[in-house]
Amino acid sequence: MKCVHEFGLREGAQQEYRRRHDALWPEMRAMMLRAGLKNYSIWNVGTRLIEYYECADPEAAARVIRADPVKARWDAYMADILVYGEGGAAKLQCMFDFNSTERND
Repeated sequence: MKCVHEFGLREGAQQEYRRRHDALWPEMRAMMLRAGLKNYSIWNVGTRLIEYYECADPEAAARVIRADPVKARWDAYMADILVYGEGGAAKLQCMFDFNSTERND
């Protein structure tokens, strides 16, 4: 299943965001693999970040991620440059996918 989320980046933090992800912790990478995330990428325009990944079972992946203390450490590490809405990252709805009829609604 394709999963897409949007969240915010503080103004002027693009270089720092990239630097931190270029040095992604090995334990963070391992946690993402345990969660079953594939084809993971993050896109940026202005102060918006769009996260894309694929996984077989999004609910199971979310449970693995929430249960791993490395995620809490990563969130604390990134807190000074990220901005989330009231409910966290917003799940985006697929409106059209040229290569698939799969929708996430």
